[in-house]
Amino acid sequence: MANTLKSVLVRILLFPAILPAILPVILPVPVFADSTASPAADWYQWPDPDQSDWSGKRRSGYARAAQLDLGVPQAVLEIPSLQLTVPVYDNAERPALERGAGWVQGTARPGAAGNVAIAGHRDGFFRSLEKISAGAQVVLVTPEKSLHYLIEEISIVDPLDISVLAPTPEHMLTLITCYPFRYAGYAPDRFIVRARLLDE
Repeated sequence: MANTLKSVLVRILLFPAILPAILPVILPVPVFADSTASPAADWYQWPDPDQSDWSGKRRSGYARAAQLDLGVPQAVLEIPSLQLTVPVYDNAERPALERGAGWVQGTARPGAAGNVAIAGHRDGFFRSLEKISAGAQVVLVTPEKSLHYLIEEISIVDPLDISVLAPTPEHMLTLITCYPFRYAGYAPDRFIVRARLLDE
């Protein structure tokens, strides 16, 4: 088991994009009553993103992903202070991250109790996180309800630090992207935003 875990961690270090795919090996996958539910296709309408600060690679990726059937997003993430609205798909694989943000499998599902982790590209939808600050509000809209969170902590961690994905007894939201935001090549660190659910 130790050798397997070491091998997995080395793969994360060398190929950080595969992190969401291997998380179920490391973290137990929670099971929720609504885990197989599929929201109606028209449950929410989101605006076309402002791509003026995106990299050329992300603009091209967004256009390619628009030709694919990615299914219906499980949630929509909104950060009013950044004018950010992004659909959240039910995985963090490449097509989903090109078209929006992705739920990190192995963490709590959007709307469920626990630590909900959502990943996005630093040079695409999550570019604006470089301007985020503690105290800002985040809204996670699901087909059933809207959850309001308050950002409590912003940190920069090593790619091997998966403690930010650990389960929590309370409602938490963790946003993950690569760092530095404007680094040329594969960014060496991870930018983490932690938010706590406000009283419903």
